[in-house]
Amino acid sequence: MKFRITDHCVKCGACAMDCPTQCITQLPLQFYIGAGCIGCGDCYEICPVGAIEIVEDDAIEGIDTPKSEECNKASD
Repeated sequence: MKFRITDHCVKCGACAMDCPTQCITQLPLQFYIGAGCIGCGDCYEICPVGAIEIVEDDAIEGIDTPKSEECNKASD
């Protein structure tokens, strides 16, 4: 299972603080879940505004968003 942060994100940072792999990074408009996501769902559960949605793995293939180096290392 994979997750995506939607434009309903209020940038509270709860998801990033709770991520066990520390693969959620802050971008100018919202937070982003990087490639190191293990699909645990902690971010989905903790988001106070429901801004995180479950997506199919193939749905995130086309997203062209910068990923942190730490997240990329975790997925190698």
